[in-house]
Formats: sequence, structure tokens, C-alpha cells
Amino acid sequence: MNAISVYYAQARNEVATGNFLMPITQAVLSRATVQLGAQSAAQYLGTIAGNQSAIALLARSPLTISNPVSFQLFNLRPYSSQVASAVTLVGFIYVIILRFVLCLMLYMNWD
Repeated sequence: MNAISVYYAQARNEVATGNFLMPITQAVLSRATVQLGAQSAAQYLGTIAGNQSAIALLARSPLTISNPVSFQLFNLRPYSSQVASAVTLVGFIYVIILRFVLCLMLYMNWD
């Protein structure tokens, strides 16, 4: 489980992290771990062809060969405050109004 660790900060940009970064990262890592598991299983099964004790141990715990490597995700800065989005939206509205007034004032003083 600790072979591959992914560290990310969701609070830096929660939209990009949730919609783009993490789905792509999880898909790539899942595909890589499945491929690695298949290759290592084929290699191990090729080496234990005549060993009955190894086959018996494999029958008792088949997950050790089918999924030997996994990954773990660590969110260093989780996004938990939904209140900040309202303040940001109001701030953007104020900036738009200020730019509109500024453009009108500059247009009036152009003459």
C-alpha cells in the first residue's frame, strides 16, 4: 500500500483538482498497478511450475499475486470551506463594477 504515494493540495484549486488532476492521476496509477500485477503474476507463475508448497500458499492467499502493488493518496490541504466562494464572487462583482465606472470616467475625460 505504501509503494506509491501521491501528495496533492486540493485547496489550491478545488475545481481543477476534482475535475482534472485526480481522475487522470487515479486512472494512470490504476492502469500501471494492474499492468504491473499482471506481469509479476505471470513471472511468478512461470517460476513455481513444479513447486507444490508455493502453489498451496498461493491458493490460500491469491490477492498477494493478483494485486501486489497499490497506491495511496494524501491530500495535504483539503478544501473544506465553501464560504470563501461567496466572498470571492462578491469581490469579482465589485471589481467588474469598478472597471465599468473607471472605463466610463476615462471615456468622458478623453475629449
